[in-house]
Amino acid sequence: MKVTTRQYATALYQSTKDLKGAELTAALQGFVQLLAAKNSLRKIEEIIAHFKTQYNQAKGILPVTVTSAEALSDAERKKISTTLGDLVDKKIELIEAVDPTLIGGVVIKIGDTVIDSSFKKHLQHLRNKLVSSAA
Repeated sequence: MKVTTRQYATALYQSTKDLKGAELTAALQGFVQLLAAKNSLRKIEEIIAHFKTQYNQAKGILPVTVTSAEALSDAERKKISTTLGDLVDKKIELIEAVDPTLIGGVVIKIGDTVIDSSFKKHLQHLRNKLVSSAA
């Protein structure tokens, strides 16, 4: 029977969620040995991704990617996390990215939803309006 990466992640989460210290270390070592025995070590990154998703869901954590033209300040980071956390009633895990081509503003990605309030997007929209009105 083939075990999926999601099934591995679920088994790992269920077997380790209440462990700490030496018990957790031993369980993780056993899990890695199991993956090695099943020739599944190459799937570890995908297993970790599924594990993290399950952990976040269980703990009420919502990962949010924020892309900005420059690194966010501590105040901006806190304001974004607090505002979004209040809106969705979850703890926010802020994943930051920098893209200088945005010029300014931010692009926020929550799951499949993208909120693009970058200057680049606004300039593209203005350009499209000008081009369509000139035609």
